[in-house]
Amino acid sequence: MLTAFFRLIGTGGERRYGTLGHVLLSPRSRTAVFLGRVLPYAGNGLLIAVSTLTVGAFLLGLRIPVDALPALLLTLAVAALACGFFGLTLGALGCGSGTSGWSPTCRWRCCSCSPG
Repeated sequence: MLTAFFRLIGTGGERRYGTLGHVLLSPRSRTAVFLGRVLPYAGNGLLIAVSTLTVGAFLLGLRIPVDALPALLLTLAVAALACGFFGLTLGALGCGSGTSGWSPTCRWRCCSCSPG
């Protein structure tokens, strides 16, 4: 979820400073634009998930089989991408509107969408 919030804040900042129009009007394909905007946040989310899982497994003595690691990494990568695109979707729905990029309405929408 942290990845979604970071992407959401990024979209709000792009709207606030007027760079969003330049990004959307670039001659690149839509796929390249959306992937380029989400991949840094998804990579950060993947790094946080892997480090948290590693430290948690070490502290709690959890043994993860080596043959399960590729599937686990793929699952974490897909989850990080999904959270990044979810944040991009929330930003596109107007959570960054108003005078600030992180308005009280936006916080309420994000809290109501998050599980738990």
